[in-house]
Amino acid sequence: MKEGFVKSEGVVIKKSRYRETSALIEIFSPVMGRHTLIARGMYRNKRSFSSHLEPLSVNSIEFLYREGRQMHTLTKAELIFYPENIIKDLEAFDYAAKSLKILRRQEYQTESVEKLFFVLKEELQRLDSKESSRRAYHDFLSSYLYLEGHLSEMSVEEREEGYFILKKIRRLESLLKEFNA
Repeated sequence: MKEGFVKSEGVVIKKSRYRETSALIEIFSPVMGRHTLIARGMYRNKRSFSSHLEPLSVNSIEFLYREGRQMHTLTKAELIFYPENIIKDLEAFDYAAKSLKILRRQEYQTESVEKLFFVLKEELQRLDSKESSRRAYHDFLSSYLYLEGHLSEMSVEEREEGYFILKKIRRLESLLKEFNA
């Protein structure tokens, strides 16, 4: 990737305070996958982007990329989508947290990062729209495993079938544990 300002979308995975006025923001983006950005001066009164950078929110971000650095400087963030209903629904929140946990384990960038980002974004929107949480999570897991090459693509009939979703989720989670072990 070329050094300089990079514009992208990103899902906030984690936000933590860093020193007195700054924050470390862990983001999953289609450009770099999982990475950490530093938001300098985020907790000063002058900065306006602190409220946008809450976990599970989807933001349009701009950051300064420097070759060889682990953290890059966040320069701009604008809220695109905040999943208010996920925060209110414990089951949906649990599935969203599980999805983020899966993506946090990815230590290296794969070719499918861009597709994974859009799968995650779609899942968050589905969970927020009060669609079946299990089905949304099942679709996320099957898409994740397919994109990473651990599972052959499921047929349309299997995706439409609603009877054994919980059984399939457990099977997919056990497959994922096998591949991450």
